[in-house]
Amino acid sequence: MATELIQLVFSGLTPQQIHPLLQQQRPAIESIDAAELDQLLVQIAAGAGDRVEDWASFCAAVQLLAHELMSVQEAAEGAPEPWSQQRLDSIGRIYAAVPAAADVRNHLLYWLLKCGGEEGMKRWADLMVSNPPEYRLGLTVAFAVLVEKDFEPPGWLSEKLLQATAHMQLAPLIFDTFNFWFREQKVDPHPAVPRSGPMLGLLGELVGQLGKIEEGQLPPGVTPEKFNLQVTDSISLVVSLCHMFGLSGNEKALPKLHQALGLKHRRIQTEAAAALAKLGDDDGKEALVQLAEEPVARLRVLHYAEELGILKDVSLEWQGEIATAESHLAIWLAEPAQIGFAPAEIRLVDNREMRWPSYEDAVSCYLFEYRYGLAEQAPGNIGICGPLTHAFQADLRALEVDDMYAAFAGWQTVHQEIFQTTLDKARQASPGVIASLEKKLAKNWAGGDDVFAASFFGEWMLVAHGEGGGEQGQGTVVVEADDVSWIPSGNANAPIEAETAYCIVKGRKLLAHFNAESHDAAE
Repeated sequence: MATELIQLVFSGLTPQQIHPLLQQQRPAIESIDAAELDQLLVQIAAGAGDRVEDWASFCAAVQLLAHELMSVQEAAEGAPEPWSQQRLDSIGRIYAAVPAAADVRNHLLYWLLKCGGEEGMKRWADLMVSNPPEYRLGLTVAFAVLVEKDFEPPGWLSEKLLQATAHMQLAPLIFDTFNFWFREQKVDPHPAVPRSGPMLGLLGELVGQLGKIEEGQLPPGVTPEKFNLQVTDSISLVVSLCHMFGLSGNEKALPKLHQALGLKHRRIQTEAAAALAKLGDDDGKEALVQLAEEPVARLRVLHYAEELGILKDVSLEWQGEIATAESHLAIWLAEPAQIGFAPAEIRLVDNREMRWPSYEDAVSCYLFEYRYGLAEQAPGNIGICGPLTHAFQADLRALEVDDMYAAFAGWQTVHQEIFQTTLDKARQASPGVIASLEKKLAKNWAGGDDVFAASFFGEWMLVAHGEGGGEQGQGTVVVEADDVSWIPSGNANAPIEAETAYCIVKGRKLLAHFNAESHDAAE
């Protein structure tokens, strides 16, 4: 078993190829004992260098394997066995070998903290100080254990984490962790209080730098990539520090918080206003109430207003279901993993209650059009909130509303009887059916990109992108035994490609099935 896992880790396969192969090894992974696990990790650590031909593949394989091993350990009954020094060392060597910006580092740190006991926590803390991870989007994984309800921080950990705040990418999460511990009464006083003087100076310095950037004074000689990281880290740290000073009740922070409130960034404004309000500052309370008008700030404003007892001062217009759904979408779009900043305008396109895949009861669904600019031709799209919060890269604005909903329902739904495959594999599985569909496709498609096959609960379909028959232009044709669907590409700058078109067809079927009873009742 160990030999097969080792071969898989160093195979050079893609994550999509590795995952099903690893699933096949699940019974063997579940039977692995402590000594076998130690030897497995020793061999991976020993090969993390000369044997690695593709670091992306190696990192993905290690990450997937670690996830499987963790799930087995967490499901085991009884008290977990203490980790051996050999296991800790092996994970440390693998961690050191992979690129600093690889996401697998965050997952190895999580494993150390989740399953490694006190020695694993110490190794975690040492790595955070001496060799921290650099992949920002995955850092919350590395810290996840620290903000679990049942985690009780040992006395030495706060001081160690304060040392790690020297790393700009870690500092916001460390202060957020301290803030959580203090709110949950796990620590008292706030761990950063002894250093509140230097932290106050840091807040002023960061706010000053961000103010200059807002005025167009960019630092010389900095690459765009490094500049973006610096700005993102600075914003995150200012937000965390504002929250910290609001929690700690330090009135010396009032001038710096007012300075932060003067920045244009909505998240900073919200945290600065909330901190000022907590310190009894009337200007902070007024600013917080006004910020409820901004979709990207609204949910946090409502939370803070309720906490401070001033929710009655916020207009009811901003407390309704549509207003909060609008805020959910704006916040989602502003996340670094999505667009990265909030749209300039959001308007409701449609809202309705309907039955949705994976939900037992009808759910409220909201479609919004958003734009990044106020001009008519400004970039934008359609987003959904309710059963999920999502937006496609493909521009959906030319679609009928029902097809907009269908696209999201089809994208979200995962079922073992709904799958895609290659045309060759479909021919092997159902030669007669696929041959018939290919003849039908030839009549409705002028040719173009590759064709793929899909099965929807046993019913085959062919999906092809390119030129449609007649004068239809670019788009996707989906051929079924009893139907042919044509979905135009639409916006050339953000076209609806085959995958999204396939989601629309899937979604039509799913929503029609789930809402058949309500439709019959309405008639």
